Amino acid sequence: LVGTLVETSEGGFAPPCGSIILTHREAEFHNLPPCGSKIRDKPGSLPPLRGEGAFDMVKAMNEQGYTYRYPHPAVTADTVLFGRPAGGRGVAKVLLIERRRYPYAGHWAFPGGFMNIDETTEAAARRELAEETGLHLDAANLKLHRVGVYDAVARDPRERVLTVAYAAEVPQCEAVEGRDDAADARWWPLDALPPLAFDHAEILRDACSLLGYPEPCVSPAGTAAAGEETPDA
Repeated sequence: LVGTLVETSEGGFAPPCGSIILTHREAEFHNLPPCGSKIRDKPGSLPPLRGEGAFDMVKAMNEQGYTYRYPHPAVTADTVLFGRPAGGRGVAKVLLIERRRYPYAGHWAFPGGFMNIDETTEAAARRELAEETGLHLDAANLKLHRVGVYDAVARDPRERVLTVAYAAEVPQCEAVEGRDDAADARWWPLDALPPLAFDHAEILRDACSLLGYPEPCVSPAGTAAAGEETPDA
């Protein structure tokens, strides 16, 4: 479908006026008009979709209008970036961003975000790091080490999201600033960390183990800290 489903007075979902049925499989599965049909009537003019069919259809749709019979998970990429203070002495630090929006608005997390359909998770990690902190990692000279895939079912309250985490080291803590989805960006000492959003405390422990850093003293912000979604979140 092109467009989104709207809730009807009967308690189900129906395509809005102007929607286009894209595939025969989609039309057959959801009991909708044939492929290529254009819906010109008001939303309630078609039999509403109920139950698992409606749920699958609503969850599977994205802003580009793709619809699939089964829900697809979203994929994100996060970067755990370690750095040393100027002069190379002192406690190692890790780069965190303060989240601007739901979930966990006002809490700290790793730079990261959703992977575009035409990029790899590593490319997404590098892009998100630059967009949120202004820090560009040269792919030719700085290797990103894959920490792991984190796929707990309820790790993100927005939707079904799995993340691929990467880690890297820079010789010094370069200047950063919060941009885009980040209200702030800051280097935090590994021995004085704030609570981290999502499952980023677990990711940090794994990244430290992978690159040979001491196990950090860090705690998760907790699910209650995620907050509630608002219309402009």
